[in-house]
Amino acid sequence: MRIPGIERLFSIINAKFRMAERTTKTDAAKALKADRVEISERAQNTLASKLAAFDPLERSRMVDEIKAKYEQGELEIDADAIAEEMLKNGYFEDITGN
Repeated sequence: MRIPGIERLFSIINAKFRMAERTTKTDAAKALKADRVEISERAQNTLASKLAAFDPLERSRMVDEIKAKYEQGELEIDADAIAEEMLKNGYFEDITGN
């Protein structure tokens, strides 16, 4: 599965980690006081789930959890909504060339 823009996201995260490693704790503390960004809980959860999808153990755990919910009837699959999102996000561009 291709996640649009994920490479750019990882490059930004890696750049931030490298920058943080180069700064001292004092510089980092000053930077945190000077610049502040608040990310909603929903956005944090979305990012965490996208990053987790690249960890094979976490991905396996997530798949098992979803499978169990589906088998227990706790999860309904809306195939039309899934197909619409896949088309909207360009998941079939590699196949169709469009």
